[in-house]
Amino acid sequence: MLHPEIRLAALDMDGTLLHDDSSISDHTLAVIARLIAKGILVVPASGRNFESLPERLRTLPGIRYGVCANGANIVELPGGKHLHDFPINPEDARAIAAYLTQYPLFLYVFSNRGTWHSGNWTELGLNRIYPGFSFPPTLPGSLETFLSCDPPVIDKMGIFTPYETVFREIEQNGSPVPSVTMLRAGQMTLEMNSIHATKEHGLRVLCRQLGIPLSQVLAIGDNQNDVTMLQAAGVSVAMGNSGEDVRAEADYIAGTNEEDGAAAFLEEFFDLS
Repeated sequence: MLHPEIRLAALDMDGTLLHDDSSISDHTLAVIARLIAKGILVVPASGRNFESLPERLRTLPGIRYGVCANGANIVELPGGKHLHDFPINPEDARAIAAYLTQYPLFLYVFSNRGTWHSGNWTELGLNRIYPGFSFPPTLPGSLETFLSCDPPVIDKMGIFTPYETVFREIEQNGSPVPSVTMLRAGQMTLEMNSIHATKEHGLRVLCRQLGIPLSQVLAIGDNQNDVTMLQAAGVSVAMGNSGEDVRAEADYIAGTNEEDGAAAFLEEFFDLS
């Protein structure tokens, strides 16, 4: 299954390259290293910001760029220099936060000044639901103070909730602000970005800079925030743990993230054995 026309592989992190405990296997890293040695440009394309990309991946020799925070940031690796940013307007962030106060949830904000969050991760029992996931200590002060004093550049907002009814209601209602998208990013988690920040748009901007047509891109993902990227890529792959809405957009279905399905697909597709 050799496709020499593919020049770039855009790979999601959570639910794709990473196991459910947020780890990345030695086997997956070895496959990515072989892919790079074959001349394929490997680009992490994640809802995570640069700082939360797995260090073992972002420092792998040959990984030069990342599409982070669902396309809000295009960065150089391994240093993390921002090449392009597509942030949320602080007023829009304030309106979203006000809307979400009616629900029991954990809210976080990625920005150029660091991460602010609501601090109730353990109180909500999310540490038991996501044992391999954690946030750094929150920036001091309330969200209003954070947004008002020297307004930050907001890359992404997101929520986690342990309550399925809450999750379903928020997901069904969608974003209360037209200029901000709200997409499912995993189990009981939603992410919010500027309408100009999608993985597809970030990938398009990076590929234009590199002179690589999207027809020569392979993309692998597992969730709603990956759909635009899968739709745009020349070859699209959904993980075996994806929902039906994601699978419907893919040319191929790989194994699950827990069985290193992305690595197995890349080995076969690029004849890396």
